[in-house]
Parts: sequence; C-alpha cells; structure tokens
Amino acid sequence: SRMLRGVVEKNDKLVDATLDKMQKDDWTSFYRMVADSISGMCDLVPKEDFMKLFNKFSARNPPKQHFLGIAYAAFMKKKYDIAVAVAEVAARKFKDEPKVQKEFNLLKAFVLKQKPEAPPAK
Repeated sequence: SRMLRGVVEKNDKLVDATLDKMQKDDWTSFYRMVADSISGMCDLVPKEDFMKLFNKFSARNPPKQHFLGIAYAAFMKKKYDIAVAVAEVAARKFKDEPKVQKEFNLLKAFVLKQKPEAPPAK
C-alpha cells in the first residue's frame, strides 16, 4: 500500500496524502481500510515509526472504534507495548467517554495477564 511504502521510506508526504484523502472522503470503508493497514504495520516497523503514523491517523479524528481496533490488533500480534500506547491515545482523546476508559483498562489488564512474571529472586 502507499501508506506502508510511505512509512518504510519515511516519506511523510505520501503518508499525509493518504490520511488527508481518508479524512476528506470520510467513507466508513476507507477509514476501515486505513485502520487495517495501520494495524498490519505494528509488527513490521519500529514502535517509534508506528506511533508516529498512528498519531497522524489520530489527528484526523477517525471514528473512535478504529482506535481500539488498532490497539486490539496489536495485542493479538503480541505487540503489547504498542497496544497499550494506542489505547492510551484513545483514552486521552475520549477522556469523557466511560466506555473508552473501560476498554483501555481492560486492555491493560489483558496485557498484564500475557506478560510472564519475573522469576522470584533466589
């Protein structure tokens, strides 16, 4: 996809053009397609690059379901740090929405259950 190429090549103009078109066209299917593309990159690019892309996506105010969809996609790929970081963005952006706050806390709890505990000190 153009967006993946833009991220890999660190071509902000290409990424921004795709996200701007998404925002301008305001199609549900386009938001979903872009969110799915972003989700697919969580295990292909470094966290810093992923979060830069995600923050650009977030700045265009997509429907809120895409925020947590991306967070859970990262969780399913065992990219727990990215999952929590994405959910934190959603929690800040939708701070007055109890359902988003509940999902954020659930995701954090799921992550804590997945991470192996450190062995006890001898």
